[in-house]
Amino acid sequence: MTILAIEVGNLIKPLCPAFGKTYDVFAAGANALGLGGLAIVLGLVLMLILAVSAFSMGFGSFIANLPGILVTILISLAIVNLLLGVFLRYVVGEVTYTCDLDNVPFTWVEEVGEMSLAWLTLLGAGIGIRARSHFTLHFVTPMLAPSVVRGLDILNHLMIAGVGALATWYGIGLVKLNMGLESPGLGISVAYLYASSVIGGALIVVYAISMIFAPPPHDPDAIH
Repeated sequence: MTILAIEVGNLIKPLCPAFGKTYDVFAAGANALGLGGLAIVLGLVLMLILAVSAFSMGFGSFIANLPGILVTILISLAIVNLLLGVFLRYVVGEVTYTCDLDNVPFTWVEEVGEMSLAWLTLLGAGIGIRARSHFTLHFVTPMLAPSVVRGLDILNHLMIAGVGALATWYGIGLVKLNMGLESPGLGISVAYLYASSVIGGALIVVYAISMIFAPPPHDPDAIH
């Protein structure tokens, strides 16, 4: 790789001894921690974030806003994961190649991105139903009586709940089918990926039914 006609390798080579020592330290730490230890650390961080949120918001409000909190965490994870993937590929990869060090595997970055996107999309779909943030077009309903509009709204959310139930049903089948398969990068069950359709589908059902029996007030400034 060259920058302004300067070989980056020529800039890195004098620093290879220092990079090698740093690499050994990080490699020893990664081997000691392991994937299981990393999962425990991330789990503890997640529990801390949720505990702080519950304490600051109150338990009732925390439960109501839990899907939104999880989506926020997933968005942050996806952004950090993307930046880390670029750093590992173009910076660490160049250093290990130039200094003749063992390659740092980053195939897991893609899998973390896939799982984050799957969970983010399906949880966000349910939240969008309750928040009325999904795009809608109103051509005929403004000309109908309020009772007819209400009936169509109920029918619409019953159909949405049906789609969510189907996603949950087939998601359970996919989880069972892929329970024994492991992802090559993370080494965890692929069922965790398909579990997003189970939880997301159930959330869609819950929010769609809630829109029938206890819809939130309309926001006159909202754009649909």
